[in-house]
Amino acid sequence: MEARRAMTGQSDTMSKALQAVRDRFLFDLDQRICEFEDLKAQILAGSDPATAIRAAAMSAHKIRGVAATLGLAQLGDLAGAVEDQFTAATGTVAEFWQQAGPTYERFLDEMERVQPDYSTF
Repeated sequence: MEARRAMTGQSDTMSKALQAVRDRFLFDLDQRICEFEDLKAQILAGSDPATAIRAAAMSAHKIRGVAATLGLAQLGDLAGAVEDQFTAATGTVAEFWQQAGPTYERFLDEMERVQPDYSTF
């Protein structure tokens, strides 16, 4: 019985810790959305698009792993799709964006969808 209480206590502690990480991740999404919007602008402006594409792929990679762990499967899947498409980028910027742009936009939309509305606090 004592062992069961200890396990339950550990489980509660772990759940609270995971919830705190999830809350922080969601809180930071606004900043991440801005970063991804800036990278999109750099790509489309043609000002060193290769660097912006690499940066977007690396940032998407980070979100891919964390989102899945935090129960945000759709966001994780879209981040993975962005990472994969951006890592395999070829052709002109216009050709690349024609293929990868729709996935990128869905990814941005999903980040906005899961982001809490802090205006009600």
